[in-house]
Amino acid sequence: MAELDQAAFARDLVADVLATAEAERTTTPETFTRGVLDDLEQAGIVANTFRSDSQTEGHD
Repeated sequence: MAELDQAAFARDLVADVLATAEAERTTTPETFTRGVLDDLEQAGIVANTFRSDSQTEGHD
C-alpha cells in the first residue's frame, strides 16, 4: 500500500510542477527547485534561500 501512496504522491507532484511552470511561464526545474526551497523554509530547516544556476561554457 505504501508504494501506491508514493506513486500517487509522485504523480501529484509532477502534475503540480507542470501546471505551476506553465502558469508562471518558468521551467520545470526552476519550479521544482523553488517549491522544495519554499517547503524547507516553511519547515524551518533553512532561511532566506535563493536559486542559482551554474552553467559551464558550451553546456546548456
